[in-house]
Amino acid sequence: MSALNIKQLIRKEDGPWVAMMGSVRTIRISGEVTGGALSLNEQIIAPLPALGSPLHMHEREDETFYILEGSLVFQVEDQLVEAKAGDTVWAPRGQRHAFWNPGPAPARILTLVTPAGFEQFFEELATPVESPEKAPPPSKPDPERMTTLARKYGLTLYPRDMLKV
Repeated sequence: MSALNIKQLIRKEDGPWVAMMGSVRTIRISGEVTGGALSLNEQIIAPLPALGSPLHMHEREDETFYILEGSLVFQVEDQLVEAKAGDTVWAPRGQRHAFWNPGPAPARILTLVTPAGFEQFFEELATPVESPEKAPPPSKPDPERMTTLARKYGLTLYPRDMLKV
């Protein structure tokens, strides 16, 4: 068996972790490693009132969410669906979507993003943390910075009153 390149093996304890809006995430495989083909991140989402993701639409990326633990409610356009551990949800580019954890415990997911590049949005906007256990309480990012970065990464954000929480 040939040896793996160090970038091909990401250990469970590897980070770095970042926190934003009541969730923490780490990039498991970046576009840098995959030549821009895809990125994979692990995210732990706190229960409401924190949002896993506000209502948004990607111009360039498709997202596939795999629920590892807990459950999440997804809003895709105007429809709601609850996804539980073992379920997969696909949100293609050009489709409005959001998700949140109805509680009572944190949920954990893997998100596959194709093509890669959007992982840099979180690197620029979120707060670095030492570990998920040391994440700060949920807070909202600076709206001006979030809007600027959303434009940069081809993301359209929608008002919270469009959510069906």
